[in-house]
Amino acid sequence: MTGRIRTVKPDFFKHEGLHELGVRSGFGPLIRVAYAGLWCQADREGRFRWRPNILRNEISPWDDVDFESLLEELRAAGYIVRYEVGGESYGFIPTFPKHQRPNHREAESQLPPPPGHEPAAGAEERPGMPGQAQASPGTPGGKGTGTGREGNRELEVEGEPSPPARDGGGSSSQPRRRSSLEWDQSVDLMRRMGFDEDTIERVERCSLDAIDLYRLVRDVHDNRRVKNKAAYLVGAIKAIERGEETR
Repeated sequence: MTGRIRTVKPDFFKHEGLHELGVRSGFGPLIRVAYAGLWCQADREGRFRWRPNILRNEISPWDDVDFESLLEELRAAGYIVRYEVGGESYGFIPTFPKHQRPNHREAESQLPPPPGHEPAAGAEERPGMPGQAQASPGTPGGKGTGTGREGNRELEVEGEPSPPARDGGGSSSQPRRRSSLEWDQSVDLMRRMGFDEDTIERVERCSLDAIDLYRLVRDVHDNRRVKNKAAYLVGAIKAIERGEETR
C-alpha cells in the first residue's frame, strides 16, 4: 500500500464521537489514530483494501493492537463500510469523497465502488468519478500522492466538534449539521435501515444538533425490537422537539 497526503484540522482530536467510541471499545486514542490513518491509505474516492495486518503495519506499526477488531469497531459505528466484490474485501469511508479534495494529479481509483453508495455531492468537480455506484471487479490502485493542498474540503468532523446550539443555534444549525461527520453518519445509517429520501429530508429539517441526532439514529439502528424504524425515529424527534418547545 502507498500512503497519500491528506489534511486534518486541529479540532479533529477533540471529536466527541470518536472519543466515546475509543472509550466504549477499549481502544482509546488508537481509534482516532486509526481513523485518520485510513484517510492516508484510502484512494481518492475513500476506498481501500480490507487487509487488517497490512493496514496495521502502515498505520500503527509500534502498537500492540488487534487491528481487525479495531476496524470492526469503526465499521459497527458507521465510520467505515466493509464490502466484498469478486471475493475480495474492501473498505470505504462514506464521508471521504464529500470532504476531501485530493490533488488533481492523484491516480484515479481502480477499486470497485461499494454497492448502494452513490457518488458524493461535488463529484462532478473530480474527473474519473463513476457515474453510478455498482459492484464490479477492480485492480490495485495507483500510487498518486497529494501536495498538502488537499484541505479545501477536508473532513468537516475536525472543525465541528461542538453542537451548533452552543454558539447560538437557530437557523444556522442546519447547514452546520449538513457539513458535519455526525450528519453524514446519520444519513448513512438511515439509508442502511432502508429509509426513503423523503423521510431523510424530514429528519434533516429537525432542530436537533448533529451529535444528538446521530446518537438517536444510532440507538434506533441498534434497537432490534423496533420494526418500523423510520416511523419510530420521526416520532422520537417530534417528541424531543415538543419537549424543547415547552421549556
